[in-house]
Amino acid sequence: MKQAQAAALKLYAEDIAEKGLASGCLMGQILGTERQVEGDREITLKEAAGILGLVVGTVSRMADDGAIKDNGISGAGRKVWLTSVLLQKQRRDDKELAADVEELRKDRNRIPDEH
Repeated sequence: MKQAQAAALKLYAEDIAEKGLASGCLMGQILGTERQVEGDREITLKEAAGILGLVVGTVSRMADDGAIKDNGISGAGRKVWLTSVLLQKQRRDDKELAADVEELRKDRNRIPDEH
């Protein structure tokens, strides 16, 4: 899994560079990619739910909406691509981090400067 995660993060960074996004931008706006990466594999919806900290139904809806790439099979044979799940997790983490940074900036402005 570490190889697939590293490949997913590399691909994510390449997408950022290709789209010319600044490091301070919300990375969650980047759409998934169709490119296959080395070490990628299909995982079950239950495994994806565990990685994302969600329930299986939510992961299924995310795949329906195209937020996570799946194998195109419906029912018990449905699986999703590990890199797609990892990218979705990274996007969500980036968005949460950006929100935390913004909150800290607001807090900084409320604290009187007494130096």
